[in-house]
Amino acid sequence: MPLVASGVAICLGTLVLIGWAFGLERLKRGAPGFVAMNPATAVLFLLTGISFGMTVGLTDSKFARGQAKVLAGVVAILAGVEVVELTGLWRSPIDEILFADRLWDPQNGIQNAMAPNTALNFVLAGLAIMKLDLSGRSLFSQALAIVIGFVGLVSLTGYIYGDRSLAGLAAFIPMTVHTSGAFILLAGGLLFAVPHASLIEPFATDDPRGVLARRLFPLAVFADAVLGWVCAWVFAIICSRTFFRHRALRH
Repeated sequence: MPLVASGVAICLGTLVLIGWAFGLERLKRGAPGFVAMNPATAVLFLLTGISFGMTVGLTDSKFARGQAKVLAGVVAILAGVEVVELTGLWRSPIDEILFADRLWDPQNGIQNAMAPNTALNFVLAGLAIMKLDLSGRSLFSQALAIVIGFVGLVSLTGYIYGDRSLAGLAAFIPMTVHTSGAFILLAGGLLFAVPHASLIEPFATDDPRGVLARRLFPLAVFADAVLGWVCAWVFAIICSRTFFRHRALRH
């Protein structure tokens, strides 16, 4: 799973950059009408995938691990610059360097930029890869991975519910749908990069507890999302009926 997550991050970043270079909207957006992934986000996914793949795939090479940490640090710093922009102290140019003349999105009427929750997740991902302890003694990276996965899952849930407010923060641009999916997969890769760690070991064993955990956890997440959607649907129906009833009484 770690190598799959690394490969997906590399492929996604590459495909999105190809989409920006040749004007292929499907590669940029994932689906018609969705917000396009910012080119800088694609570059950070590319660097994150490479650094993570070097960390988990070339563990016998100290030089490779060192280079991986450098790349992860670059990701954390570049994304951190975007997070600092939220303070209003300065305007970050990171997400406006590539394809600056094409960043206006006429479909959604917004200037394409890196979403705040996307930048935060990249900071956490960079730190998680830098501090990844393959011996399993430290769970710092796994703790960050849980936060990364949660942020991605909330955003993806917003797209499933048709509520874009869950995909972003206030008036800022939302996290894109394929960014959400990639972060969830990356979080899974970070968690299972050290399957013998105490936090993950129950899910990786072949005994009954491992089988039960692997079967129930996805079901719990899916059931939670479905029940939330049903509650939102019922609430919307009740609100609409109440609105039309009051409107009828007024007339």
